[in-house]
Amino acid sequence: MSDSAPWVDASDPVAVGTEGTPVVDVPLEAGPASGVRVVMTARQGGYLTMSEIEVHAEAPGASADAAAQSIEVSGKPIPSFDPDTTTYRVVTDSPSRGRITATARDPYATVAVDRLDEDGGKVVAVVSVTSEDGSRTRTYRIHLVRR
Repeated sequence: MSDSAPWVDASDPVAVGTEGTPVVDVPLEAGPASGVRVVMTARQGGYLTMSEIEVHAEAPGASADAAAQSIEVSGKPIPSFDPDTTTYRVVTDSPSRGRITATARDPYATVAVDRLDEDGGKVVAVVSVTSEDGSRTRTYRIHLVRR
């Protein structure tokens, strides 16, 4: 969650029993969450003691993130790589031998790399990142040019 994003109440207050270790199911109504804040109120005349809180999701959501985290040419990261920039020109000693690899920002997204040898000896690699949920694909074009 961004530091500037407001917190959203995800449920009504949930009562916790007085005996044993409390286990509470909290239904979330506010959509996917990237952070959890627990607000606890002491019972009248009591106090709060807490040592650990565990948060579990019954069914994790699938991400729609289709961005690359990095793209490398022959093992070297593209300088100043930005996931929102989708076209790059990379100077290399041997464009025809340049090996393109990519890593998705979401570890569950899929990455495909296709090489296109164009007329005139130009080499273009097309990197496609498809989100985990399959709803989005982002395509990066890497133009390899001889040094």
